Amino acid sequence: MTWTPLVYLGRVSYGLYVYHPFVPPVFRWAGIGVTGAVGFLIGAALTVGVASLSWFAFEHPLNSLKRHFRDPR
Repeated sequence: MTWTPLVYLGRVSYGLYVYHPFVPPVFRWAGIGVTGAVGFLIGAALTVGVASLSWFAFEHPLNSLKRHFRDPR
């Protein structure tokens, strides 16, 4: 569980979960007619890219604000 690509996918996993349903409609909107294994690989790469962008642009900066707040418990 210390393999770097696996750790990275774990870090952006929430983004993968949130953004994966939007990939097929984007393919249809863009007119990309790939299916099967090639479509899966392109879709997976696109989803990881969007999840990575989301992590670095939103999630990580927001998570770093946690140090400014106390735990209410």
